[in-house]
Amino acid sequence: MGRVDWDRWSYRLVLGTLGTIALTIMVAPVIIVLVISFTADNAMRFPPSGFSWRWYQALLDPIASSQVHRAAWNTLEVGLYATAIGTLLALLAGLALARRRGAGARSADTLFVTPLMLPQIAFEVAALVFF
Repeated sequence: MGRVDWDRWSYRLVLGTLGTIALTIMVAPVIIVLVISFTADNAMRFPPSGFSWRWYQALLDPIASSQVHRAAWNTLEVGLYATAIGTLLALLAGLALARRRGAGARSADTLFVTPLMLPQIAFEVAALVFF
């Protein structure tokens, strides 16, 4: 193996390892909560002492879980309204910015794009501190 092949192989190995670790860190808690949700106990414990559908039966019971169902519908309704209003405002802002050229339009464009950049900046600062 030449130097270039070794560098490429080691680069892929490191990225693959980091990707696997990141995926495990993100997915493992979800799997653990899913496994715990089938417990027969009254308290959450890992590993569960027995298997039961009792919590899912209680969730699907319209009388026992009426507050949960109402809260879920309220959440869905608020989410749909927020999505519709946000899409409309974003469409209007995009059309206005596409037709304008000037310092105000550039400032507004930067202001609208900032929330898209903040998670990346936070990750980069965290990675810098980590390494």
